[in-house]
Amino acid sequence: MRCMQTTLDQKLMYSGNAWSEGLPLHIRDVDTDCKFPNYDPAFDQGHILARPSLEWSIHLFGYTIRLLAQTVAAIYSIKGPNPIKIAEIDKLFDEIDAEKPNWLTVDPTTTSHSQFFRQIATESCLARFLLYIHLPFQHNRAYPRSRGRAVEAAQRSMRVFCQFDDRPFEDLQMYRWFGEVWMISTPLLATLVLSMDLVSSRSHDSKSWELVERTEAALLRAPELTMVPASERVMNAIRQLVNERSNHDCAPGLAVPRIPKDLVGCSFMEKYVDPEKPNSLE
Repeated sequence: MRCMQTTLDQKLMYSGNAWSEGLPLHIRDVDTDCKFPNYDPAFDQGHILARPSLEWSIHLFGYTIRLLAQTVAAIYSIKGPNPIKIAEIDKLFDEIDAEKPNWLTVDPTTTSHSQFFRQIATESCLARFLLYIHLPFQHNRAYPRSRGRAVEAAQRSMRVFCQFDDRPFEDLQMYRWFGEVWMISTPLLATLVLSMDLVSSRSHDSKSWELVERTEAALLRAPELTMVPASERVMNAIRQLVNERSNHDCAPGLAVPRIPKDLVGCSFMEKYVDPEKPNSLE
């Protein structure tokens, strides 16, 4: 089973070109005839150091990468995902999220720096996938569930990044390399998405706006932000949207910037933006 897991991971991790072309994966869940491996005290000899490392690795690089594979294959598909496919991936997300070991749930009181970072990385990864599968259809009436799920994913990403920022820099400094781009670009995108939604819906939800401003401040403190392409433009757009909060006359689609395709992981968004409505995501 461990051999099968390694084979699957390698296939998924090195099939990037196939994903970008919307091609099917070489290995599919329906083709496998056994359950995915997990931490086994008998096999792993119950070593106190084995469980955190193995269980996290198996969950993040085993279960979660299946979600990555289907998500990327769907959003880059030439034909584009249909409601049935989106529903399938959304269901898989809930299953993987529910199967997550309790100790991988983000707990601010966790004293172990390595364990806390594993919690942060797992939640960041899940929020990223959920956001990406629903973002292209956030304002599409054919996908009514996508708006709520995209906002939910954005808020999850922003909250976990704020929890990451709350820890003293030196506590997690040795782990930050693991997500120096993707763990910064996702909350950056999430903050833009939530700000756009709040402005376009004329929302005065104080808690959501507080989350936007808190995440904006946390992003500005992150040294990795300068490594993310388009980050300056996105941060300027977020500040513009925060300023729109006081404009009671803003209408849906007004003064809402387009998500830049050169932001990490967002090149797929280009084909989902209506060229006749350059400031919308409809």
